[in-house]
Amino acid sequence: MPYLPVDPQDIGCTYEAVIRVNSQSGKSGSAWLIEQNHGLKLPRALQQDFSQHVQQETDRHGKEMTQHALWQLFRSRYGLVADPHFALQSYRSDSQQDGQLRLTASVVTQGATRQLEGQGNGLLSAAASGLSRWLNTPFVIKDYHEHTLGSAATAARWLTSAACSRTAAAVGEWALTVTWRAPRSRRCLMR
Repeated sequence: MPYLPVDPQDIGCTYEAVIRVNSQSGKSGSAWLIEQNHGLKLPRALQQDFSQHVQQETDRHGKEMTQHALWQLFRSRYGLVADPHFALQSYRSDSQQDGQLRLTASVVTQGATRQLEGQGNGLLSAAASGLSRWLNTPFVIKDYHEHTLGSAATAARWLTSAACSRTAAAVGEWALTVTWRAPRSRRCLMR
């Protein structure tokens, strides 16, 4: 919960009515609004990343952000858009005799469907293996979080990753995957 010097209920208001998002806002205010209005519990590192973008945006415009503007910034920054860069259509995973898991996935990117194949000790490592092969550079999952969303969706999964070249590591990128009602119906939203 964001720090407030007075309980808004003591003066007949709600927290939403008194929280202002501006260039001086900390991590908690923006994250709290996203959670309260959209049910997404941002991991601490993502709160830190998002607050930097909120501060840049409010500095650029010189005014407070509305809840709508905050949500639009969040959606555009973390790929929660109608046409994400990568969209998982389907996948199949099979356990191998050596204890490894083999992943085969159909992924839509730039209007075309491509196959992703990888192998690892679990689904995430198999996906990272497939992406490494796809990108022709090591792809590492640095952090992973998951939480349920209730009746509208089954779960939200957060991960941050980095693609590393021979000369430098890319800045970590956050991705969000939301699983809707059907167990195999996944929408992978990545920047």
